[in-house]
Amino acid sequence: MDSIEIAKNNLKIIKNKEEMKKILGMNVTINKNIKLLRPILITLNKEMIKNSISGITKNNVIKINATEIIRRQNKNTRSKLIDKDKNGHIKGDKVRNLIKLLCTAGTVRKVGKADLTTSKVKEINNARKEQSAKDFYKSIPVYYEILDIKNADFTRLQGFNENTKLKYAAIFDMYGKTIADNTFNRVYGDNKKTEEGVQGIEYLKNMLMIKEVYSLSEVVEKISKFAIVPMLKDSWKNVHTGKEKKSSTWWRDYFKSLSSKYLSDNNLKICMAGKLKKDMKKSTDFRTSTLVITSM
Repeated sequence: MDSIEIAKNNLKIIKNKEEMKKILGMNVTINKNIKLLRPILITLNKEMIKNSISGITKNNVIKINATEIIRRQNKNTRSKLIDKDKNGHIKGDKVRNLIKLLCTAGTVRKVGKADLTTSKVKEINNARKEQSAKDFYKSIPVYYEILDIKNADFTRLQGFNENTKLKYAAIFDMYGKTIADNTFNRVYGDNKKTEEGVQGIEYLKNMLMIKEVYSLSEVVEKISKFAIVPMLKDSWKNVHTGKEKKSSTWWRDYFKSLSSKYLSDNNLKICMAGKLKKDMKKSTDFRTSTLVITSM
């Protein structure tokens, strides 16, 4: 099937509850756990049918930004997707988070530099030469391929929501390089900061041999002092904003990017201290609202 036929078939499945039940975790994920995935998934597939682009890669692709995706939703959905910065401008973080989730599930694939035709690579490289770094990175195109939803696995998204900020290394550690690349590909640059996983789960297991329960803050503070992460130094500059980001923040995002299924498979749990006491009968000195990590 070509990309447009795949998108048409995907829409039929999305609208048929019985068909969704045949796909790993799809029905419960998009109809209950992360309901905002559904309108995003529909919008992306409709975009492929109506406005697909050819000649950029071997397959047809789409180019659509977060603001446009939000604009196409009904009033109720739009209000849930909109997130604004301090100046009142739409940031689009929730939409980008949701698209990464769809990529991780295997319904969408972010196009990378290696996928592009030679002429498209030259076009992007020339644009970089003609613009300042700030202007270029603001205008750099993002393309997506639509994948056959029958091959998707929504169980990969257990424990996530529209506010989850996935980390490449976490996806790499859980599901391998191909899925991580499909989620984080870029059409410019070599992704040297995000080439591999970090096996953070092993650090957790070792720490929990010493102490039964840690707060997430304790974990990231300890790990950031000794664990070497190949894709970052103690801090690095984000080319888009110029803000520095510390390794402790990176580790916090990493652990929040680990799905509940993956943690459970490794006999680990991340939850609020109050839930730990209620569900696992483990008492701690932490406040009930404190995010903690323990073994199961």
